[in-house]
Amino acid sequence: MQYKIEKAVELFAIVWAAEIENIKDVIEQYCYFIDDSYKASQLTSFAHNLFDRYQSGTSALILHKELRALKELATGISHQRAIESQLLPDLSALTRDRAKFKGTIPVMKLENHKEPL
Repeated sequence: MQYKIEKAVELFAIVWAAEIENIKDVIEQYCYFIDDSYKASQLTSFAHNLFDRYQSGTSALILHKELRALKELATGISHQRAIESQLLPDLSALTRDRAKFKGTIPVMKLENHKEPL
């Protein structure tokens, strides 16, 4: 039983770490481990549609919301609960201190970076 819980946590972490560029592959691999073929089909279809919309240039805001919804559907864990469970980093401190540290991190140019004309 402990092994199943550990494996589920690992899989949930992989799903929550997925980005739009690899969500289709992650969900396809994740579906091998779930025991509900209807849900696996639903998740796979959702992931393929989301990836297709990404490739067609859909708004990043819309894609972000749908990606979060897919991850919540796949894992059964809300975004807030994923943060509380440490599957995702808690970035609230960054937004809280944003005004205090605005513009303090220098961005360096790459050595071979060419400036656009």
